Amino acid sequence: PWSIMRGMQTLQNIDSRRNSATNMQSGSVEMLSKLIWQRLHNNSADSDNNMQAAVKEEHDTGRVSRKKIRRGKKNDVSNNSLLTQADKEKKYSFVRKRYDHIECLRCNSVPLQFRSDGSTISGLTKPPVNLMKQHYETCKENMLNLEKLVVLALNMTKTIPGFEIKTLVSQSFSELALTLTGGNYELAAIFTKGVKAEAQGKKVPSEISNPPQVAFPGLVVRAKVVSALIEMADKNKISYDMVDDLHFIEFVNLISPTHKLPSTSELDEYI
Repeated sequence: PWSIMRGMQTLQNIDSRRNSATNMQSGSVEMLSKLIWQRLHNNSADSDNNMQAAVKEEHDTGRVSRKKIRRGKKNDVSNNSLLTQADKEKKYSFVRKRYDHIECLRCNSVPLQFRSDGSTISGLTKPPVNLMKQHYETCKENMLNLEKLVVLALNMTKTIPGFEIKTLVSQSFSELALTLTGGNYELAAIFTKGVKAEAQGKKVPSEISNPPQVAFPGLVVRAKVVSALIEMADKNKISYDMVDDLHFIEFVNLISPTHKLPSTSELDEYI
C-alpha cells in the first residue's frame, strides 16, 4: 500500500508540474500576445502621431512658404514701384528735363535727326519702360545714326535715273555735300563715304571721324550749293528734276536742315 500511495503521489506531482508548466506556458503566450498587441498599438499610435506631426509640419511649412511668396511678391511690386520712374529712367540713361519730358543722356549732344528713334519722350509724366528700353538698345550714343540717310540713298537709286550708291562718293557729290555742310569735311565724309559703306552692309571706314569733332551745321552759301548741284547732275548725267525727288529733298534736309533746295527753274537760270 505504501508503494501504491507513493506511486499515486508521484503521478499527482507529475500532473501538477505538467499543469503548472501548461499554465505557465499559456500565461507566457498570453503575456507575449499582450506585449505584441501593445507594441503594435503603440507603434500605430506613434505612426499616427508621426503622420499627424508630419502633416502639420508640411502644412505649417507650406503656410510659411506661401507667406514668404506673398511677401516676396509684395516686395517685388514695391521694388517695381520704386523703380518705375527715377531708377528706371536712370537705368536706361534718360534724364528728366521737364515734368513731362525726358531724353537720352547718352545721345542728347547729337542733332535730333541723327539720333536713334525714341531719344526724347514728351507729354508723359510716366513714360512706359519699354519705350526707354527700345531706344537704349539702338542708341548710338554720341555717334551719328546714319540709318535714315541709308534708306533715303537706297530709295534714290530707284527714283532718280542715273543715281547709284557709288554716286555718293563721286567727286562732284562730295563737293555738294561739302557745300551743304558749310565746308565741314568731317560731316561731308560721313554723309558720303559713311552712308555708302553702310548701304553696302560694310563698316564705316576708320578714317572717318564719327562722331565729328566740330559744330553742326555750318554756314551754308546758297550760290555754292546751286553751282555744286548743277555740276553734280551734269557729271553724273542726272536730270535737274532730282531736286523735286522727295527722297533727295529729305536727304538734303537731314544733312543741311537750314538750307532749302533750289527749284528746277532756279537751276535753269544759273546755266
